[in-house]
Amino acid sequence: MAADWNVKAAEVQRVLTLTQEATQPLDAISKDISDGLGWAMRYSHSNPIQTVLSEFADMITADMKAVGNQVFGSVNGAVEATKAYVAGQEEMAANAMRKSQDAWQVDPPKPPSEEPKRHAPGSTKAI
Repeated sequence: MAADWNVKAAEVQRVLTLTQEATQPLDAISKDISDGLGWAMRYSHSNPIQTVLSEFADMITADMKAVGNQVFGSVNGAVEATKAYVAGQEEMAANAMRKSQDAWQVDPPKPPSEEPKRHAPGSTKAI
């Protein structure tokens, strides 16, 4: 299947550089979140609060990992597709693009009504 593309490798490189620069703060943000949660856990003397903080930490860790995977998959796919295109391998370029899109597909969040109810330890009351 022939694609109707007009890819300019220099422009792709420019966009990838801008993307890399834009995502650099993610490491610092992730560290700040982790440090803040660690501090809150150390100074919280309430088991229910520690439980909630722990669940939040698990959720935010998974979300940050998903963001990283999306960025990496997109950038890597753009690099591979551009290399293949420049080499005249349009089919391989199309495959690289599809592969990068598949790498970062994530399930949309469930509406609150479908999420399981959370309970404080030893309680039947939802929190």
